[in-house]
Amino acid sequence: MIVFPSCFKIKHIVEKSFIMKLKKEYPLLFTKYFFLMLLRRNQKQEKESLKGADDMLRLLILADDFTGALDSGVQLAQCGAHTHVTTNLDVSFDAWKDDARDSVVVVDTESRHIDPRRAFEIVRDIAGRAVKSGVPVIYKKTDSALRGNIGAELEGALAGSGAKRLLFVPAYPKLKRLTIEGIQYIDGVPVNESVFGRDPFDPVRESSVAKIIGLQSTLPVVSVAEGAPISVTAERREILVFDASSDEACAAIAKQLGEIRETTVLAGCAGFAGHLPQLLGLRRPLPPVTLEAQGLLVVSGSLNPITTAQLEYARSSGFDAYRLTSSQMQEGIPAGPEGDRILDDIATLYGRNKRLLLYGAPPEEGVGSAALEEKSRAVAGLLGELVRQLYRRGLRGVFAVTGGDILSGVLAHMKCSRMRPLCEIESGVVLSRAILPEGDVMIVSKSGGMGSREVFVNVADFIERHRAS
Repeated sequence: MIVFPSCFKIKHIVEKSFIMKLKKEYPLLFTKYFFLMLLRRNQKQEKESLKGADDMLRLLILADDFTGALDSGVQLAQCGAHTHVTTNLDVSFDAWKDDARDSVVVVDTESRHIDPRRAFEIVRDIAGRAVKSGVPVIYKKTDSALRGNIGAELEGALAGSGAKRLLFVPAYPKLKRLTIEGIQYIDGVPVNESVFGRDPFDPVRESSVAKIIGLQSTLPVVSVAEGAPISVTAERREILVFDASSDEACAAIAKQLGEIRETTVLAGCAGFAGHLPQLLGLRRPLPPVTLEAQGLLVVSGSLNPITTAQLEYARSSGFDAYRLTSSQMQEGIPAGPEGDRILDDIATLYGRNKRLLLYGAPPEEGVGSAALEEKSRAVAGLLGELVRQLYRRGLRGVFAVTGGDILSGVLAHMKCSRMRPLCEIESGVVLSRAILPEGDVMIVSKSGGMGSREVFVNVADFIERHRAS
């Protein structure tokens, strides 16, 4: 029986014969050929190595509202991570692996004001799917004032991850939000005595981080003093809460976590999210931001006194203003000629100097009640519809939106469920690209309690400085 060599063997014999002849008759050419082949092999190995690192989805961030999703996601985007923010609770993590650029996914669960048990289930299920898909790090983003379903969602993240313990760094020192001896401070006072203790929807009743967690979770909570070493092993399921009175303290915690290689499930606000690139090795230079859209339309329906002060400062600094009346806030913008006239008035006012405040707030009767929350949702829908109508009429400025609920209303009316955070204009104030069916829109977002008094003036100046030439 005649046995023919395989195609691979024939190819190998021919190549070997060619190389031997080349080496014998053309030694100089052989040397060049050899080094060319070596170079190609090394380049291929390097490319495969990089591909292996980039194809892995590095991080999942779970946030309970849209502004929080953006102000945490931007911390990674600014360091070169290709970061997508989505509201899709059924997101498939396998779908992101094929794009080497998409290394961070942020899911807005919209769970701050829902039933704690449901919040637990949403976070647990998404975290569980992420782990099964090979996502190595889960970060549960929390509000820096500890509003929302803190205990339920931390326990959900731990349950879904399958890890023994969750490491929680709630401080945001750049905004003077510190954790000292387990107590959360806002501008030097315990959080429950700050403006967040008077939040109409979700007032913070405690200042002890452990007690806030314990309102919704039975997991043991261990307070870790600033600078204390982190134990390498955990014998029980627990939550570790870290003190931090400075950004340097947060950086030291991140360094320790990297050294002991415990980064499976972490938690904190945007402050500690700023140290995640250090853990993940994400430090790539980014091109400067350039903006085609010019002008700034601020959209606000926030009751937060910090936002009120920011609007007043912007008005005193030359912004035009259109305040929605109480009847418009309750009944909406009428259809027909009357509605067209209102939209024309807003567009005309915007065109005057392209710095406009469009704002209103729900009536304050029944503060803290379900009725107020319902009215707030109606305001979010009203402002969202106004932005959609103005956009359809050709208004192409940058939209600045205050508050996670208002942002969700605007994006829902514009049929947007995905955003790309680009950069942080100031702490907690994020410029993003909203991906819409008819074209992208630039949006600046912040929560009601974020930003300096001059924030809207600073945003308008930023837009002017980054105009596309």
